[in-house]
Amino acid sequence: MVIFLCALIIGMDLLSVFIGLLKFKTTDMKTITTFLLSITFLPQVLCAQPTVTINEFYNVGDVINMVNVNPPSVAMDIAGAGVTWDFSMLSASGGNSITTVANNTSGTFGTSNLMITLPNGEIEFMSEGSLTSAVNGIYYPATHDTISYNAYIISKRPFTYPGYYLDTYKIDAASPLIMGNGSLVITGDAYGTLKTPTATYTNVLRIKKFQEETDTVGGTDAGTVTTTKYQWFDAAHSTPLFEVDSITSLAGNTTTAMYLASTEGVSYLNAASQFNYTGYIQNDELQLTGTFDNGRTYDVVIYSVIGTKIYTGDFTASGNTQRIDMGSDVKPGIYIVSLTQSNNSSYSQVIKVVKQ
Repeated sequence: MVIFLCALIIGMDLLSVFIGLLKFKTTDMKTITTFLLSITFLPQVLCAQPTVTINEFYNVGDVINMVNVNPPSVAMDIAGAGVTWDFSMLSASGGNSITTVANNTSGTFGTSNLMITLPNGEIEFMSEGSLTSAVNGIYYPATHDTISYNAYIISKRPFTYPGYYLDTYKIDAASPLIMGNGSLVITGDAYGTLKTPTATYTNVLRIKKFQEETDTVGGTDAGTVTTTKYQWFDAAHSTPLFEVDSITSLAGNTTTAMYLASTEGVSYLNAASQFNYTGYIQNDELQLTGTFDNGRTYDVVIYSVIGTKIYTGDFTASGNTQRIDMGSDVKPGIYIVSLTQSNNSSYSQVIKVVKQ
């Protein structure tokens, strides 16, 4: 069977293989044996599935910059081998989604080694190891509520096609009283080539996450929330290259999509931007230095190191040094600046600045 499959792959039929073998003399058995061994191992080269080993494995200081786009209209249920996903023509839907990764110094959830600030401002307390990433709890700043999770593993490594993992977990919170149960099915359901508005990636594994969670709040059934998440990974990036999320709840249905802003992957707080931008904050003014396109409008968003948005604005470039009035003074510390060109979602940079 192995010989037959590989014969098909390299354009030969099974009969041709054995006709070729019959041409060897008995004294050439060593050659025949070598040939058979070679063709036996050929599928491992020609038929290999991509294996990702750093999917969603983050380090303290990572800044994950994703561009929001209008969701693709193609069916997401197409799975299998050798798929080509062409999302290169998708248009931006507005803004970027910034996720920051920090060391958990909060004293909350002692088993968590990471504190991840999500784009919506929620803080996720993560216990991360080389093989798994587990959520211990989430803090909701809008309501000041903290929800605890038990055995909620959201990512496993390494992963390949057709990988499979089933996780069940529990949710609880003291105030308000929240109880719940959830299940998460993770599959490596397809692999192939991915095209985004900024890059083309080969040997990409798509991971599908199907999640169902049913909660009660104060003893009242809050309904079931169903989430289907598709994430595309390659061997070089820890963050998804592309992501589509579909959520169904009592509030209705929503679908969002985003892609990695730069082929550089995850930006690091201590690393220079690929365009070598630098900056600092003095009093209430942000100063940026780098190569700008004169007359081009740039959008600026400034975040605290834990992901709190403190300024949003824009400027028209003139020269290599830009000064942006933030409107109010900020405390000394480290800040994250997201810099994009208006109406050009493919141009997106994330840098670190310091206020002394």
